[in-house]
Amino acid sequence: MNEKDDRGLVLAIGGISLAWLVFFAAQIRVLSLETAILEEQHKAFTQQVESAKTTEAHTDEVLQKREAQIRHSQESEIRYTNFFNELIELSKVDPDARVLVLKWKIQSNPTANPTANPTANPTANPTPNPPPRTQTGAPEAPPTKGR
Repeated sequence: MNEKDDRGLVLAIGGISLAWLVFFAAQIRVLSLETAILEEQHKAFTQQVESAKTTEAHTDEVLQKREAQIRHSQESEIRYTNFFNELIELSKVDPDARVLVLKWKIQSNPTANPTANPTANPTANPTPNPPPRTQTGAPEAPPTKGR
């Protein structure tokens, strides 16, 4: 090799080294910028997690209060049902009770059980059959007469 080839080789290696240096410097700069962004995202996510935990605790408290209200309303419904059933039974022998039952139209529903789940007995509240539907999902038109 001669000196001219050595100089070209040195310049080529120097150029490649300079390109690598610029590339790595750019990567380091990008990483330093991304670090700040990632730290901000981490702070935001931490705040969201804390907010979610607070919301969950609040929701649990509300659910417990709601359960207590439901139990209280079920107990009240049972008491009223028992009271009205006793009043209906009493109306069979007491004219004053009979007047109250007739005036307020109090009736006994033997199939109703205030503690029963209404969805547990599907025959308790039968739903009518839905109208037949076409392929598009629209209800079919009623048949026409005499044409």
